[in-house]
Amino acid sequence: MKSSENKPLVSILIPVYNVEQYLDECLNSVITQSYDNLQIILCNDGSTDNSPSICNDYQRIDSRITVFTQKNSGLSIARNNLLKHAKGDYVYFLDSDDYISHNAIEQLLYTAQETKSDVVMFLCKEINQCGEIIATRQYYQKKEYYEQSINGRIFFELLCKNKDFKTCVSFLFIERDLLLKSKLDFYPHILHEDDLFTFLLLQYAESVTYLEQKLYYRRTRANSIMTSEISSEHINGKCTVICEIIDFCHRFNLFKQSGCYISHVNKRINLFERSYIKLNAEDRIGCKDHVRKMIYKINSISDISTFIIPSCSTTKTILYGAGEACGYLFKIIDKFKTKEIYEIWDINAETIGHVYGHKVIKPRFYQENKDTLVVVCIYNEEVKVKIIEQFIYYGYNNIIDFLKYTTLYRIFRECL
Repeated sequence: MKSSENKPLVSILIPVYNVEQYLDECLNSVITQSYDNLQIILCNDGSTDNSPSICNDYQRIDSRITVFTQKNSGLSIARNNLLKHAKGDYVYFLDSDDYISHNAIEQLLYTAQETKSDVVMFLCKEINQCGEIIATRQYYQKKEYYEQSINGRIFFELLCKNKDFKTCVSFLFIERDLLLKSKLDFYPHILHEDDLFTFLLLQYAESVTYLEQKLYYRRTRANSIMTSEISSEHINGKCTVICEIIDFCHRFNLFKQSGCYISHVNKRINLFERSYIKLNAEDRIGCKDHVRKMIYKINSISDISTFIIPSCSTTKTILYGAGEACGYLFKIIDKFKTKEIYEIWDINAETIGHVYGHKVIKPRFYQENKDTLVVVCIYNEEVKVKIIEQFIYYGYNNIIDFLKYTTLYRIFRECL
């Protein structure tokens, strides 16, 4: 759709829920944009504060603004309903407690057209509740430089390789045709819906450009989805995201095309684990069905132990310590039928003999160690630190503490 000035229409889509304190700043940043051919749509998601009144006030003073209301249904439903009303050549999702720089849309549109990209990804400045910039926060900053106009899947691989993949939808400027052709929207009734949407968007995108400009002001505030206490809803959302990503990768045979997809699932599992262990016993009961489904999906990829003890491009794996911890680890190995690639080291090898049929040998630090994974199977923290320091001294750089990975096993055992 073109205006009389032949300028592309951009739809700015803003879900609103109980943000009366921040909504004026958000909407002022939109209506004063240097680029003016905008369709601005607000969805009041059943707010119980003064947000609806503020939305209506802005609708009266700016004819580009449309407001509609739905019963409280969550962010995904609100965004999907906003998409149904969007008519722009490009769409942009803005969170109503944040705001954008004066020329954000102008720069994003120019970049999208100049590079012929259907997605432009950009940066933000992080601010606190009072709007002050948090200079020490670097989470959303990119570590590497990326060429313009890259295929979405190649771009995803590079982001994963450089640990630069972030999922906030508000850092994405999207050609609407891409969403229509791919039939992509937000998974309803879950938290962490951005994690799935951004992943899928990059898989469908033919051309993505990363714009190294901080055009967005992201507010960190108490009681937001990102900062609220972990609940069963958070866990169920994380499990759903993992299941959907695995299904998509199977559908397009992506696990065989690139190792980054297994690595990405592994990362999401680790994030799930960190959240799950914070839950109380009652909340864990409410997660069991979702966790069971996730375990089933993980098993569809490979031996589940590769997620408990991470898969690496290693020629050898050393388990250091032939005591109780090592025995516990072998129970996991036996439970999930891990392939036998292990060598067990212990300074008391001669008196110990064997563990689960595997001969225990004395440490041989002088041997080639370039591609060796070391799993330190020791409970005593003081001894463990000294052993890890010894491995580092001899040039081993792929060392893990088995306790970190057996936590996931205990979670799975609890839910099976």
